[in-house]
Amino acid sequence: MVEERVTLHAKGVDRTVRIDLQPIAGAMTQMRVFVRKNTLGKDLATASELVAQTELALTSQGDARAGRGNGNGRQSRR
Repeated sequence: MVEERVTLHAKGVDRTVRIDLQPIAGAMTQMRVFVRKNTLGKDLATASELVAQTELALTSQGDARAGRGNGNGRQSRR
């Protein structure tokens, strides 16, 4: 079995980010986020925010495809 994995690297002013994406099954992908601040330690708050923003974006896309939502990342009220 061939392991498929995509790794993304980014650098900011005082942080480095690594995101690992690995397919699990069908439409499911595992996303692991690692953020280091000034090479001294982990930045868990930024990593958590990246995961939350990704989840929001993906949820909004799914809602738009299904005809729900208003296209701005928020659920429409019914």
